[in-house]
Order: sequence, then structure tokens, then C-alpha cells
Amino acid sequence: MEQERQKRESEKEKYERERAERERFERARQQQEYRDQQDLAKKEQHEKKQQTNTSFFSGCKNLSELEAAYRKYAKKLHPDNGGNSEDFARMSNEYEQLKKAM
Repeated sequence: MEQERQKRESEKEKYERERAERERFERARQQQEYRDQQDLAKKEQHEKKQQTNTSFFSGCKNLSELEAAYRKYAKKLHPDNGGNSEDFARMSNEYEQLKKAM
């Protein structure tokens, strides 16, 4: 009797240790997943900030270069061609401002 009781207690302790281990593992996995999501969000935010700070026409020295660059970026960024409408609008606004200045 005593041996059976000790065996059951031993099995119960083993089960509790394994359950605690699974819970620790799951918490660690969730924490890592959260950190990975945070890192990805920071990276995307940084890339978006870099894109907004970039001038589309920084190398253009005259009107013909500006127009050629505009056509190139218009084809690439136009929403009908799968581009981002915000980037297209930003590029178009920059083009109009530079065109007036030249």
C-alpha cells in the first residue's frame, strides 16, 4: 500500500514538473514571438521613414532629366501598375515643385 501511494505521488510530481516545464516553454515562446513582432514593426517603421526622407529627383540637374526621371517613377509607382498611391502622390508633388523651380 505504502509503495503504491509513493509511486502515485512520484508520478504526480513528475506530471507537475512536466506541466510546469511546458508552461515555461510556452511563455518563453510567446515572449520571443512578441519581441520578433516588435522588431519587425520597428524595422518597417524605419524603412518607411527612410522612404519618406528620400528625394525621387535628387540627381536631376535640368528639366529634361527631371521629366525622364518622372516618367520612370510614374511607371514604377502608379497604382494601376501595382504601386503605392501615397508614394505616387508624394513623387508627383515633388515633381511639380521642382518643375516650377526650374
